[in-house]
Amino acid sequence: MNYRLIKKYIASHLATPTASLTEVTDPEAGILFKNGEDSSFFYLDPQYSNVFFEKHENLLYKHAYDPATHDFKSKII
Repeated sequence: MNYRLIKKYIASHLATPTASLTEVTDPEAGILFKNGEDSSFFYLDPQYSNVFFEKHENLLYKHAYDPATHDFKSKII
């Protein structure tokens, strides 16, 4: 799977020297992001290549990358 956009988002919005990324396949394919006690699970949208989701605590975020502006738009869903 191509997690390039997810990694780009994490690098520009969440990365710290102590953060870690792990690609996982079970129970769902995606990236597990950990930074100390905080963690988020990121996974790709199966229909749209510029969209991915983030599960953080009890929230679900939808992130969309705009290639024209090179920016991410995020919203809680």
